[in-house]
Order: sequence, then structure tokens, then C-alpha cells
Amino acid sequence: MPPVGETCIGLASSSPCCMLSCRVVWCRLPTFRQITPTTTMAASASKRPAVSSDVALATYLTEVGAIEKRDSKMTSKDQIERLTKPGSKYLNLNPYEVLQVDPSVTEEEAKKQLRRFRILLHPDKNRDNQEGAQQAFDVVQQAYKALHDEEKMARISEIMEEAHFVTNKEIEEKKRKAKGGPIPEDSEIVKKELLRKITLKTFAEHERRKRELEIKIAAEKTRVAEKEKEIVANREKMKADKKAWEETRDKRVDSWRTFQVDPKKKKKKSKKLKVGLLKPPRLKQETR
Repeated sequence: MPPVGETCIGLASSSPCCMLSCRVVWCRLPTFRQITPTTTMAASASKRPAVSSDVALATYLTEVGAIEKRDSKMTSKDQIERLTKPGSKYLNLNPYEVLQVDPSVTEEEAKKQLRRFRILLHPDKNRDNQEGAQQAFDVVQQAYKALHDEEKMARISEIMEEAHFVTNKEIEEKKRKAKGGPIPEDSEIVKKELLRKITLKTFAEHERRKRELEIKIAAEKTRVAEKEKEIVANREKMKADKKAWEETRDKRVDSWRTFQVDPKKKKKKSKKLKVGLLKPPRLKQETR
């Protein structure tokens, strides 16, 4: 019989020779008394950080739900609607948002996502909405090209940095108001969603300012062009008047000469005043 707390481990074989050559090995295994729930929980608690298992589980389930929700959106109909709906021109300014990738995406991951969108949005595979599919397909193509345009990416990076700065400031303000208490943005998912919203808003604001500046520049160009047209018109008018004046010079001279030698015209006699007829006024004496 094995000792208490020890178990016999042998080699099973149907061959008599093998059975003769097998040696019985005794190893000590922990008894039921040695493994208790209290002991196991205490050991695991000493190794892991002091985080509630419920919170960790809820966070994990939330992240899984977000991934499932994101993957469920990867259908042709949903993607065409997302990329072509009213107001989508502001959402499509961010190439990362269009391709639904993280700003730290690698070239290989970006290509993989592009191929996936090409399959989803190809007009031949969306015969019920080929026009919308083509529009969405073009948006994806432009977003991928923007990732390889240095000038555009420099501007996009500036906007992303501004969005990060605004997000951090907003979170700091919420923490200050909470006075050390928890805030929703303590969750990475909530924080990422806030960053996404502020990023979209920042892109839209930059595009609005860009459009306003373009309108002002266009209006100024129109005003300058109209002023130049007015100057040119006045210059042409002055040239025409000068030419007409020169062309009628001889006619005017002949008319003046004819006027001077015309016998029919009588000279007007000028009236001369007679000095003797004028009498000075009488002065009245002052009475005192």
C-alpha cells in the first residue's frame, strides 16, 4: 500500500516483458486538505493587482462588444450608407476614419483594409446601388492615397495633434470637477470615443475655416478683376475720346475760320458810358 498522501504511477503494458521491466514510482501529491478555496484565492490574490474581477470582466466584455459591433458594420449596405450619407463629407476628411483603422496602422494593415473595402464596395457587387457604391469606392480610394501624400498627411497630423490636446484638456477639466472621483473617461473605450468625436469636430472646423478663407480669396479676386476691368474700360474710353477729338480738329478749325470771316454776322457795338452824366449822391448833414 502506498503511504498516505502518495500515489502510485506505473506504466501500463500488455507485454509481460515490459511489465517485468516497469518500476513502480511513488510521488507525493497534495491531499484534499492541502488544497482549499481559501488557500487558492489567497495565493492568486497575492500575485495579481488589486483590481475588481467584475470591473475587469465588464471591460473585457465591452471591448469584445465594440469589436463585434465594428465587424458587424463591415457590410456593403452599411458602409455605403456611412460613406455617402448627408454630412459624410466632413466625416470623410479623416482617412483613418474612412478606412476604420488606427492612426498607428502599418502599411500592410492599411493595404489589407483597402482590399477588404474594395471587395465590399465594388459597383459590380452592389447592383442594387451601383451609384452609391461607386461614390463610396472613390472615397476609400482617396483616403488611401491621402495616407501617402506628404503634404496632406502633414496637415492631418496637425489636426490630430490639436484633437489630442483638446481631448486631454477636457478630461483634465472633468477630473478637476470630479475632485479625484471616477469619471467615464477612465475607461479606455470611452476615452477613445471622446477622442474620435473631438477629432471629427476638429476636422470639420478646419474644413469650415478653409472654405471661408477660399470664399474670401475668391471674392477678393473677383473684386480685383472687376476693378481692373473698370480701369481698362476707362482707359479705352479715354483713347476713343482722344481719337475722336483729333479726328474733328480740322473741322473745328474750319468752323472757327468761317465764323470769323462771315459778312452776315455784325459786330455788336459796345456801349460806352458818358462820364458827364454821372452825378454823385448828395450827402445829408448829421443832426446832433
